[in-house]
Amino acid sequence: MLASTMIVFPIYNGVTQLDFTAPHQFLVRVPNTRVQVASMSGKPVEAEGLHFCGLEAPESIAGCDVLCMPGGSSGILATIEDDNFLNQIERLGKTAKHLTSVCTGSLLLAAAGLIAGRQAACHWAWRDFLTIYGVIPKNARVVRDGNLLTGGGITAGTDFALSLIAEIFGPDAAQED
Repeated sequence: MLASTMIVFPIYNGVTQLDFTAPHQFLVRVPNTRVQVASMSGKPVEAEGLHFCGLEAPESIAGCDVLCMPGGSSGILATIEDDNFLNQIERLGKTAKHLTSVCTGSLLLAAAGLIAGRQAACHWAWRDFLTIYGVIPKNARVVRDGNLLTGGGITAGTDFALSLIAEIFGPDAAQED
């Protein structure tokens, strides 16, 4: 049997639930994957009236193959200022085989110091803020730069997920289900 691919979604209060749930829906269906959803100290997270619980604490996750950072316009600024959260993102991201994000999640990867000098997509209203962190903003639904794969906005989450699955598991896997 093939080794399992570990995928981690770090979420936070104010995350845009579709940035997280759309890719999650596809990735949990891929054979030989293990998907972990994490929040600081494993605390429940509120996202646009939905509540997520039973979450892992990122500090208890040794590492991952794929770090998938969802965005959230209502929670992004507080999260960028949360050094503990960014330290966990940085720690997980440094050893991940694939760094990924949807929407403003690329700003969190950037704030954690993981993608300077690289090209990334982001929600159009936030895209230019990537330059603060030395990231090259791109106006596209999905942008690939080496092991970095980013989706441009909330509606790009599905395109992003299918692109990620095709890249890691092959085009046939992306066309199943």
